[in-house]
Amino acid sequence: MFLSAETTSILKNFSSINQSILIKQGKRLRSMSVMKNVLAESDILEEFDRDVAIYDLSQFLNCLSLIPGAELKLMEDYIKITDGTNSIDYRYADPSVITAPPEKELNLPSEDVCVVLTEEQIDCAKKSSAVLQIPDVSIIGDGKSIYLTVRDKKNSGSNSYSINVGETDRVFQFNLKVENLRMVASDYDVIINNTVTRDGSLVCNNYPISDASIVRHMRASHKQTIIANNSFATATFCAGIHRNALTNSISGTNSQPSHLALELPVLRYLSDYCPWKYDGFVPN
Repeated sequence: MFLSAETTSILKNFSSINQSILIKQGKRLRSMSVMKNVLAESDILEEFDRDVAIYDLSQFLNCLSLIPGAELKLMEDYIKITDGTNSIDYRYADPSVITAPPEKELNLPSEDVCVVLTEEQIDCAKKSSAVLQIPDVSIIGDGKSIYLTVRDKKNSGSNSYSINVGETDRVFQFNLKVENLRMVASDYDVIINNTVTRDGSLVCNNYPISDASIVRHMRASHKQTIIANNSFATATFCAGIHRNALTNSISGTNSQPSHLALELPVLRYLSDYCPWKYDGFVPN
């Protein structure tokens, strides 16, 4: 098997999400961050005839660069990288030590808001975040226009940078962490489903995420999801808070002792028994 430049590029992108990867038998690459807040998936041209666990993906890619154009042979305990003259035996890792995505896939719900974000607009948002030293970026609809806004969502008096990216008759707000914008440069179709009570979710093809995420398809059907920030559970056995998407303020609990919060974070499938919310970045 020979890896194409495109597949190598996808693996390089995945290495920024998780240093390890578990490649399942077939023609699909999948990865998830250790914090379980970033998901990535890509259909590739090459087919793996067995599962391959790689602990240090960056190191593996550097090995490929040592023997340009090398063939990969999937042996029983290792990958042989060879051009017929030079060779590297790269040992498999233990799959149990690798954080891998869940097997189950879910369908994207209805499309309530759609907007195109260009590569230039996304790049400007990243640069303005670096200049202003602001960690958050939001997609905001005010009933007339849609804005891509870099701001500190916890500080209403912070500096901000906004780009008018479209029109809408809806009012909404979806928040992302700029540090999680680890997509390959491209234009994106943003699809927002506004039916769930959460901060906002931008989901890519069949992934339930609780806050915000981003998706892109490369030419080999690459799909990448990135979540912005984690949710916080209220104290167990105390009054719950209904986390509507556009809630501006909520009543805080009083300073009384209570049990510790119970939190089950595994991708928050069916979290708090609320309906799922999805938003998606799909290739333009």
